[in-house]
Amino acid sequence: MYDNTVHDLHWKTGIVRVTSAKLVGICIQNNFKCDIHFNHIITVSSQRLHILKVLKRQGLSLEMLHNVFNAVIVSKIAYAISSWYSFLTKAQIAQIKFV
Repeated sequence: MYDNTVHDLHWKTGIVRVTSAKLVGICIQNNFKCDIHFNHIITVSSQRLHILKVLKRQGLSLEMLHNVFNAVIVSKIAYAISSWYSFLTKAQIAQIKFV
């Protein structure tokens, strides 16, 4: 998922240059895009929506489904959103709103 391909290794310091890094739970790319992080959030949110569908079929109340939705999906999307939201395209923003 995270492409940490080594592009350059400084021979004196041993510092490695990578194309992306995960910092405090957010994947930041060397071109300051958040595509990897965004794709991860969409994938995880879709998987968690499936869990909600299963819970609904099992008869969980609407109030409890709402609580689970907030706990496992909204929290994932909202985590540190102020640090990566401004890097999204309009299409990506629409995709988040669709979830």
